[in-house]
Amino acid sequence: NVTPGLTASVYFSFDMFNQYREEILNSYAVYNPIYSGDTINRFNKFKSDVNVASKTVGDAYFYRGYGVTGTLDYHRVFGLHDITATALAYGDDYTVESILLSLRHLHGGIRFNYMYDNKYVVQLTGVRAGSMKLYDGQRWANSPGIGLGWILTEEDFMSDNSIFNYLKLRGNWALLQTDENMGYTLDTEKFT
Repeated sequence: NVTPGLTASVYFSFDMFNQYREEILNSYAVYNPIYSGDTINRFNKFKSDVNVASKTVGDAYFYRGYGVTGTLDYHRVFGLHDITATALAYGDDYTVESILLSLRHLHGGIRFNYMYDNKYVVQLTGVRAGSMKLYDGQRWANSPGIGLGWILTEEDFMSDNSIFNYLKLRGNWALLQTDENMGYTLDTEKFT
């Protein structure tokens, strides 16, 4: 009711995983046969049998993730002009066992889509992405993009076409900045 064509949404997410293993750590003697020719003469005993009465917890592991996403969308048609715009904000916090710092991301993005006469399309995108995996001076990166499209089946010369009911040519270019291909560089095992 405020502005025709304007909508907003907010999503919250969480992902939690815990695992552990209960085990009884008995140990057993191992015997090595000593041969005299083809006959076993005696055995060498290594270690001894130890029966443990209680269980222990081993291989404890967890990860926990929280996130929030918010969008602001705008869509209007003005005669031959079709305009769609989106603003997006995303943040998350991901904690993993044995990682010194939780992993955090904060992204903001925009997308502007313009279509003329249901035939010609121009799309501009931009993302400002932030990551805790990177150094202090390099935690933010820009990811711009552009796309062009032409819907050929809307043209007059394709109106008598019986082969295609929808044919579109498009091309996109974007620079993708992400840390998803990076491993956990803050693992405690690297420093102990």
